[in-house]
Amino acid sequence: MFAPVDGGRSSTGTTDSNGQYVLAFSTTDRGALLGAHEVVIRNATPTDMNDPDAPMVSTGMVSNEVATIKKKVEVQSGDNTIDLSYP
Repeated sequence: MFAPVDGGRSSTGTTDSNGQYVLAFSTTDRGALLGAHEVVIRNATPTDMNDPDAPMVSTGMVSNEVATIKKKVEVQSGDNTIDLSYP
């Protein structure tokens, strides 16, 4: 999740099997607001609520969060490649 430091709507994305991601600002718009952002990276294991062998989770939870990392980045005009490290 990219959260603008000066306020405004956050953008989110999920990495694929190669670690690539594309941010979405809304259901129809890709990208993020320009400027400084605090990035929150969460390592989560998806939970299938229909799987009888899935781990138990609290009501409303959709994943088992393993770790969270925060980092500040700058989003500039145009295409951006922002590489993020996760342990």
